[in-house]
Formats: sequence, C-alpha cells, structure tokens
Amino acid sequence: MLNKSIVWLLTVGVIVSGFLELQNLLNGSAHDKAIATGYFIAIFYTLIFGFLLRKIIQKLFTRFSNTILLFTIIGSLGAALVETSIWFAQTLYETTGAAISSNIWVDLIMTMPFYILLTFFFAKLATRYWFSWKIAAISGGFYEIIADGVIGNLFIGNVFGILLAPFLFPIFIVVYSPIILTPFLLLSPRLVPTQELKGKKYLKLLWPTLAVLILPISIFLGYLLDKTLK
Repeated sequence: MLNKSIVWLLTVGVIVSGFLELQNLLNGSAHDKAIATGYFIAIFYTLIFGFLLRKIIQKLFTRFSNTILLFTIIGSLGAALVETSIWFAQTLYETTGAAISSNIWVDLIMTMPFYILLTFFFAKLATRYWFSWKIAAISGGFYEIIADGVIGNLFIGNVFGILLAPFLFPIFIVVYSPIILTPFLLLSPRLVPTQELKGKKYLKLLWPTLAVLILPISIFLGYLLDKTLK
C-alpha cells in the first residue's frame, strides 16, 4: 500500500511543477519552452486518452487478444508523441538540447528502442502483479530518472544533471505518463494479475530498467546515421 503522505507530497510536487512549466512556457528561454511544450502535451494526452475517453477506447480493444503487445504499442505511441512534440517545439523555437537530436529520425532511432523495451517489460510486470495506477505513474517518473536523468547525462558528462534528476521527479512522472500510465489505465481491466505487489516484491518494479541496456546501441546507431546525413 502506497503511503498517503508520499502520494500527497508527490501530488503537491506535480502541481508545483505544472506552475513552473507554465512559467517556462510563457516566459522561459527557447529551450525551456520546448521542454514545457512536451510537458503539457503529455498532460493533455494522458487526461484525454487515459481518463476522459478511457471507457470509449477500452471498447475498441475487445478484438485484440494480446494484452502485452497492445500495452507495448500504446506505450510506444505515447513515447513517440512526446519525443516528436519536444523535437517539433525545439525546431519551432530554434533551439537545441531539448530533443536528443535536431533530426527527428535520428532522435527516434536513439530513443524508441528503449521505450519499446521499457513498455514491454512493464506490461509483463503489470500482467503478473497487481498494483495501483498511482504506482504505475510513480514508476514512470523513476524510469525517467534512470534513463534521462542518469544514463542520458552520463553520455554527455553532465554530473550536475545527474545530481539534479531526483529533484525533477514530479516533472518526470508527468512526462512519462503517456508511456506508462496511459496504457496502464486503458488496459487495466485486461491485466488480470495473479499476485499483489507488496513488501520486497516492489523491487520487481526495477526490472523494466533493464531496457536501458539497449541505449548504447541505439544511440550509437543514431550517431552514425546523424554523421551520414551530414
């Protein structure tokens, strides 16, 4: 059971981060505006498809029997939307550093293999263990810390970024909500897990982080493609 104090603190953190990102969208630098654009697209996407239209969309999935595959597809599409949105905003505001590459195809080659594996591993976990949508949301934020906060900053040698990553946890929860939370909400009636996630079993939530092992390969391939295109 998730401690209510933790839920309350994270809720406050998400609300505060929303106000900060709104400030960035209105008055921030071009880089900050690009990040804020992706942030709010993630919010609206999750609210619309994960909550408001959930019942309607769930009826469309009755013909699909493979829940894990469906979860992976939905989560990957959410990831592609966020990545493309940030890239588009970066291009619109004529800045760099918000997206991993200035070329959208290179960006997707570098990032999508990780997202696909992450959603697949999380889907396997969600079909076996029961946990709440709040745990799913928090897990998404944690995966963002590992992928972008730690691994991503290691690649560019940004030690400060690694130290700062845990403080951005509420923002990360929102940004990863189309990837983890939305498919979890849409497919929750079909997950039918057999065990409850409690005690030491919460460590099972670390398993999807194995997806980061694909990052060196995908980033290297993207780097080669980027050099070829130039």
